[in-house]
Amino acid sequence: MKQFACLLLVACSTPLALAGAIVSATIASPLQSADALVQKGRALLEQKKPAEALAAFEEADKLAGGGLATRQWVLRARLDLGQVDSVLSDVEKLESQGQKGAAIDYLYGMCFAARAQKSIAEGGNGGIIAMAFADSASYLKSALKAEPKLYPDGWRTLAESAWNAQDLPAAREAADTACALAPEDDAARTMLGKVCFSQYSAAKDDEARKAEAAAHLEAAREAFEGALRLCVARKEPEWRASEAGVRVELARVHAWKGDKAAAAKQYGAAFGLAPQAIDIAEARGVLDSAQFVAALEAARDSYAAAWGVEGAGDAGVWWWLGYARYADKQHEGAEEAFAKALAKWPDFVNSHYYIAMSRYFRQDYDGAVEWFHKHHLANAADCAASLSANKEENIRILDYLIGLLVPKGKNLEASWLARIETTIEPANSLYWNNLGLFLRDAGEQKNRSKKPEDKAAAKQLWEEAYTAYAKALELAPKDPNYLNDIAVMLHYYLDRDLDKALGWYRQAAVEAEKELARTDLTSELKQIRAIAKRDANNNLKRLEELLELRRKKAEEKKGGKKDGDQQGEGAGDGASRHGDQAAR
Repeated sequence: MKQFACLLLVACSTPLALAGAIVSATIASPLQSADALVQKGRALLEQKKPAEALAAFEEADKLAGGGLATRQWVLRARLDLGQVDSVLSDVEKLESQGQKGAAIDYLYGMCFAARAQKSIAEGGNGGIIAMAFADSASYLKSALKAEPKLYPDGWRTLAESAWNAQDLPAAREAADTACALAPEDDAARTMLGKVCFSQYSAAKDDEARKAEAAAHLEAAREAFEGALRLCVARKEPEWRASEAGVRVELARVHAWKGDKAAAAKQYGAAFGLAPQAIDIAEARGVLDSAQFVAALEAARDSYAAAWGVEGAGDAGVWWWLGYARYADKQHEGAEEAFAKALAKWPDFVNSHYYIAMSRYFRQDYDGAVEWFHKHHLANAADCAASLSANKEENIRILDYLIGLLVPKGKNLEASWLARIETTIEPANSLYWNNLGLFLRDAGEQKNRSKKPEDKAAAKQLWEEAYTAYAKALELAPKDPNYLNDIAVMLHYYLDRDLDKALGWYRQAAVEAEKELARTDLTSELKQIRAIAKRDANNNLKRLEELLELRRKKAEEKKGGKKDGDQQGEGAGDGASRHGDQAAR
């Protein structure tokens, strides 16, 4: 019996021991699991996956019962999600509840740095930003003194805050420490490069510190290249913005070292990786025109490798490539690039202008006219703004093209360019008068056709011509040539308001006489005014004769007579009799 009891005791002791071990493991596992989840979350933060990191931290915090050891990481992840103000508020609550020490200082330091970065992004006040960085540096120094190894990202942020506060020695020490604690942290190496580059800038103009400056510049290059290697090794799309930022920093170093070709390559690769985030105009200020083309061709290739060629994401890259080629007088290549930009993103409407100019400089004058017209149709205001950027030269180009069109009888095309000139200088009466002339003559060409639709088109063109002449007269109400021109439209083309036309002819003759009495007229203008006087008097006589003829015909009709002169209604068809003048 004793033996049985002993056996029973032995048999029972094993399950009891196992149960105790299980209970012990159950008690220990939440903390162990929480620690593992914290480590997982921190790794996810380093991988730029804050949302996933937050989920891990929140689970860890739940398992650990909400203690500061896990709560701090929940708040840290929320910072990377942009929740700066709410996190700062939560840290203040924790402090008011009696929490203190390295974790609170760390969180304050990270919050103030994030607030400064947010203010920079929003174009905030410089004084507030400087104060935030100073507060960040102060809190982080305290936290890292107590926990030098727990917060590697704290060292990196301290480096950034001290750098912005222009405390370069503290920034360099913090950046070196960050890189030593987290050798795989690309952001730490990027920050080190920035600090070294600032140290170079501070020393480069001091002859006694030339060697020191060169060492700092080389250290910056090594740091940026190290950061770039880390970014390139990570293939996920979320790393491309970081890679682009590093490449810009490296481009600046190459530029200062005098290697513009290397700088162009890095600027271009950066722009291709993140077209919306990189200001390629910086490269334009650093590189010559050929190097800028090389940079944009690198951007094109970089974008294609990273994102593919489908979609409109690279429209800006193509626009800038067109601009770079245009500036380098590669006009055929410029047109190709602008056409791609416009096809991908029609809002790049000024591409029309550059295509037109590219064709002009290749002596494809008809093509230039076509694209100026397309630009005006697509967006008249943008067309005017583009041409006005170099107005004097561009007006000469438009006038030159008009001069090519008119002798060829391309009056409608000439009217396109004249209309553009009225949008560039709407107060210039000459452009409105020219527009009226070209529309009128284009209408004449249409009117020669026997097709009803062409006859209707001619009438519409003449109405537009009348409106243009009216605008010219509004701007210069005593100009005898304009008075004659607008009267001609009513008399010979539109056959309406003939009493008004009579008045304008009479006024034109009077004003021309006044002009010819002046002693300060140039010989050219004197000739133009003499023509106005002659034409106004001749046209007045013809119109009076026409009105008299119509009066007689009306009386004959009223009196029952069926015969009579058949002139009158169609008397305006011989438009060449009015003596209207071309652009002057």
